[in-house]
Amino acid sequence: MKSIGDSAFEGCSELKTIKIPTSVKSIGYSAFSNCSSLKNIKIPKSVTEIVDGSFYGCHSLKTITIPKEVTKLGKNLFVECGDDLTIKTPKGSAAAKYAKKNGIKVKYI
Repeated sequence: MKSIGDSAFEGCSELKTIKIPTSVKSIGYSAFSNCSSLKNIKIPKSVTEIVDGSFYGCHSLKTITIPKEVTKLGKNLFVECGDDLTIKTPKGSAAAKYAKKNGIKVKYI
């Protein structure tokens, strides 16, 4: 599997955790949007792109780990995700810049 397609898990309200295979290179539009029980997610180093709205409406999402290999981050990724969301990422990464620009807490790893 090379990508998680558009709306692949959209609205899966019982999805609490997921392990993304290291073969995945991109996460599609709204792939996990409105997965209201998803709490934590770790993006593997194989992923280089996360497309618009991938985690939109994930109200329970507390932490997402995004490696430096992710260089393309779409719009509205974490809209309606709650105020206590923290992005774990290396300093200077695209995800760190995205977090700062969008007022999301960041923890450097």
